[in-house]
Amino acid sequence: MQISDVPGIVVDVGFSPNGKHAGIVIADFFGGTRSNALVIWDLENNTEHLRLDESLHLFEPDPESDEGNYYLWRLEFSPDGSTILTGSLLSSSEDWEVHGSVVLWDAGTGEVIRTVDKGGDYTAIEYTGDSQRAVVLDGFVPNPNVKVWDLQTGEMLSAFIDSEHGDDIWMIALHPDEQRLITAATDGTMFMRDLETGEIIHSFVGHRGGIADIDINTDGTMVISSSFEGEVLLWDVETGELLRQFTEHQATVWDVDFSPDGQTAFSASVDGRIIQWRVAPQSPEEIIEWMKTNRVYRDLTQEECEQFGLTPTSDVNMVEGG
Repeated sequence: MQISDVPGIVVDVGFSPNGKHAGIVIADFFGGTRSNALVIWDLENNTEHLRLDESLHLFEPDPESDEGNYYLWRLEFSPDGSTILTGSLLSSSEDWEVHGSVVLWDAGTGEVIRTVDKGGDYTAIEYTGDSQRAVVLDGFVPNPNVKVWDLQTGEMLSAFIDSEHGDDIWMIALHPDEQRLITAATDGTMFMRDLETGEIIHSFVGHRGGIADIDINTDGTMVISSSFEGEVLLWDVETGELLRQFTEHQATVWDVDFSPDGQTAFSASVDGRIIQWRVAPQSPEEIIEWMKTNRVYRDLTQEECEQFGLTPTSDVNMVEGG
């Protein structure tokens, strides 16, 4: 299936929990129209289900000005599929004043429920598991901050200013316990924090380049991160220990995600490749089986086994000749 005729740059895609719809964020940064759109696509019928162009007055740039234009940037479906959160950020301004918003939409009708926050550059959004609260990141320096909102009442429940990172914060990942949050910045720093107070619990040290994306697995034991330098790193959530480093990509890795079962992870890069990585711990039996399936070298012949004094086991398939 291919979705075509998109009037601008696709900057984010989100999927409904039932897998029937995709939310597509469009921002024509360089095309001259400066249009924004949020399209809900019916994946079963490959047709447009809903387009929110008429309702995007909260995000429309000033058509007479090249300053202060702001665009849709992030989209998240709620876990129960009933609402959508979108965040916008400033595209250009001489003095870099901020004018973005976070808006809550009805996923069925496309109607605006409420403006959750405004006046910032909203680089990341996360729902809590009950779909009742949202963690919102206003990530640009000099005053990046994290806020927790009650989506039913519009009340801000907690907030903290992040002064420990040395540059813009692009990504957050909410731990499944909903008490902790990981923040990641373009200076390569990454911290585990107390969600309510912002206190740093520990750091994740190892990135050489700015961090582009992060994701936590469903049981909250591992986090995977990617960078503008092409790095993909796997970490222990509780200790911050670097578990593995994947080095196949040759350019910026914009997106990393764990599979639903947590056995593998995917990375998508500017180098044109999407790679699936095995990340789950393996038993010795699984490692041996993998080596048999993926080995490069052939089995030894009977003659070679005799030459080197090796006794073949019953599960080794002997080959004739070289």
